[in-house]
Amino acid sequence: MEDGVWRLDEIGDFIFLLNCYGPNEKNVLQRRFKKDRKALNKLYDLLEKLDELGFDDAMSFGQSAHYIGTIANNKHLTLIEIRVKSTLWRVVTYVDYGRKVLVMLDAFEHHKSKTMNAVVNANEQNVKRAIELLEEVE
Repeated sequence: MEDGVWRLDEIGDFIFLLNCYGPNEKNVLQRRFKKDRKALNKLYDLLEKLDELGFDDAMSFGQSAHYIGTIANNKHLTLIEIRVKSTLWRVVTYVDYGRKVLVMLDAFEHHKSKTMNAVVNANEQNVKRAIELLEEVE
């Protein structure tokens, strides 16, 4: 994905999607959820609800309702979880508490993935990209 152009797509007032656009112009969510449109639609419904609440209330609601989970030993990455029937999807998300923004980095189906440490390590560069792009937006 290094050949494309990295940018932040605004999903809501404080919710962004880190994306690398190339020739096909599909975002990371469209690529990851291509075989599970119901899960993608459910994710967008949840994001809309979170956006209506505002950052602080969205984080409280998401954590209490178990839509937003933490990643052990990582204070800046969190998981947005969507369940459709027996399938659990996780969206790796960078949280910037100072700027009060969420940046979705990647998504995966829970039982078909690497270990959580591997997922975190795979997204380290994306976190750096997200931070750089957020600084450009300010």
